[in-house]
Amino acid sequence: MAITYGVRNGNIRLDGLFLWSSKMTEIPLRLHREGEPERRIEEIHPQEIDAGVTECVKNSMSIGLEDVVVETAKLFGLRATKKVSENIERRITYLLQVKKLDVKVDNIIMSNHL
Repeated sequence: MAITYGVRNGNIRLDGLFLWSSKMTEIPLRLHREGEPERRIEEIHPQEIDAGVTECVKNSMSIGLEDVVVETAKLFGLRATKKVSENIERRITYLLQVKKLDVKVDNIIMSNHL
């Protein structure tokens, strides 16, 4: 009931199972901290995965696909299982399509199209 009220009044944005303040322009990257409960990959919004992938690529300058999947999973405190890897790879494909990332000599890099 409170969520419905918040959505109707424009205070809360609802995207599937995800909620956040309507004042937020970007979904924050919430890194896993030791001792905190793990989130399942389904509990991580696709835009947050995008932010994690982008963070890994920026920090590496150039990184192989498999490595960016593993490193992104680690940011969220996850292992790169098949399910986790498939979700992250889907987001990498999206980021390549919208030209936020690029491929150079089999490595993922930040795009200069921005």
